[in-house]
Amino acid sequence: MGLLSFRSAPTEVDEVVRPHLFLRPGEHIVAASPTEVATVLGSCVAVCLWNPVRGHGAVNHFLLPLGGDGAGGAAWRYGDTAVDLLVGRMLELGARRGELVAKVFGGAHLLSAGTNGTPRLGSRNAEIALARLAGHQVQVEAQAILGRFGRKLVFHTDTGAAWVKTLGTESGDE
Repeated sequence: MGLLSFRSAPTEVDEVVRPHLFLRPGEHIVAASPTEVATVLGSCVAVCLWNPVRGHGAVNHFLLPLGGDGAGGAAWRYGDTAVDLLVGRMLELGARRGELVAKVFGGAHLLSAGTNGTPRLGSRNAEIALARLAGHQVQVEAQAILGRFGRKLVFHTDTGAAWVKTLGTESGDE
């Protein structure tokens, strides 16, 4: 796995002007020009895709692992369709499957486990993201998933850089 910068906000010095967008649950952003995207995750998962050859990037924020039918805006709320749609959007921008790299974030265990040992929602969200990316043969370069606390994510679509800040940590946790 590649390393991530775990800071509260980007501190790199560059001369690229990026519009700043906030990504809400069930949304996605695909950018052919430099864009900074921020989101806050709990049990939800965000998949960041980057094409280093073209400098394009995309990110989604899905809430539930399964249930998408592949149609309409609601499909972006479910991991089983949101990851597939995101890969498709990057291919529409001219990416080739071998060029894409991914970073996966979120899937915290904010809620108690289901009855009878059912896996927690955050775990199921993270598992579906990783499985769908593997199915598309997209390399996962880095991940910050699971744990007990939410995260704030900032992603630069043109460089693939991602910064994560864990929210609500206690000393020695996570």
